[in-house]
Amino acid sequence: MALPLPRTVPIPPPNHDEALALAVAGSYLTRAGTQVASRLLGCPDPDGEAIILADLSDNLLGSAALCAGLLDLAAEQHRM
Repeated sequence: MALPLPRTVPIPPPNHDEALALAVAGSYLTRAGTQVASRLLGCPDPDGEAIILADLSDNLLGSAALCAGLLDLAAEQHRM
């Protein structure tokens, strides 16, 4: 039997300055992750670089998603 999920996440929401920083960081991480992913397209891989680039892109884009999630959480808590 699955445990019920808590209604609130036990982390503090970002303040105004932190929210701005998260938005900037998320924007950069999205741009960087997309640029790394674009490098993979049509690129021969004689040195096995593709695995490293794919992991890097995934990590950058995942970090951007985390920034977006924290901003969404703050907005949701603000509405409550």
